[in-house]
Amino acid sequence: MAETNTGAYLKSKQRFVASGGVRFLIAEDGQGKGERPLVLISGWPQTIHVWRHMFGPLAERHHVIAVEPPALGQSEPLPAGQDSRTVGAAILALLDELGVGELDLIGHDIGTWLGFPMAHLAPERIKRMAVIDAALPGLAPPTAYALEPSRLMKVWHFYFNAVPDLPAALTEGRERIYIEQILRTRSEDFARTFTPDDVDVYVDAYARPGAMDAGFSYYRAIFKNIEDNQAFAARKLQLPILAIGGASWLGPVMEATFAGLGDKVTGASIAGSAHFVPEEQPEKLLAVIEPFLAQPTA
Repeated sequence: MAETNTGAYLKSKQRFVASGGVRFLIAEDGQGKGERPLVLISGWPQTIHVWRHMFGPLAERHHVIAVEPPALGQSEPLPAGQDSRTVGAAILALLDELGVGELDLIGHDIGTWLGFPMAHLAPERIKRMAVIDAALPGLAPPTAYALEPSRLMKVWHFYFNAVPDLPAALTEGRERIYIEQILRTRSEDFARTFTPDDVDVYVDAYARPGAMDAGFSYYRAIFKNIEDNQAFAARKLQLPILAIGGASWLGPVMEATFAGLGDKVTGASIAGSAHFVPEEQPEKLLAVIEPFLAQPTA
């Protein structure tokens, strides 16, 4: 039997789906399994490939749909922009196209930025949510974005990426330098976590014309996200939330952030991982996610 925790297996399940005039890349497996579909949402500067170690194992028990967000890989950008509320609504519309009603959700990085508004926009549909290592704009503790010596390598890109035009001009033709620097400095063991082929997948995705600038558009929207998130936070979420951080990156900051945003929040800090938890420690991540998904939602 072929191994299912590989990029090749994930790629074998991929296809494009059109929704709202935009082409999305998804991967789907495990149809008919589990209580409800499990939706995985990836972040930047990555693609659906981030789930390569977890997609197959999760599909043994769940109907899994991995969604590559607009402008983050081969999914096309939204003409209306990449603020989290707009993208979250577009992903919900995509799931309508796929015939998905109720769902559970796992988001990493910008996938967490998107999961939060999605849970507010469709509380009747999203029954559980796991969020992985992302500082939620407007709601994370101020230290999460603080530009200070101890955090410089963790936060500088938020400022750089949000500048109009210049980041795209400076990284054109230098995508590998930039993306590999992000991967190296945000993982505990770069060589163990990312093979040269893995790096190539990400570099190739963002080396396409316009792709770097499209990805940066998520950061240019951060001030709109702050405004929207603070408005959403006036109402606490009622669904179970598992807030997960890499122990050497955001760690307990994830639970501290979401504790005030929902009534059923638990946390986990994954040892041996920095930011890229699904790739650095997939087995440990599965070990906390599977029991969470097995718990009742009521």
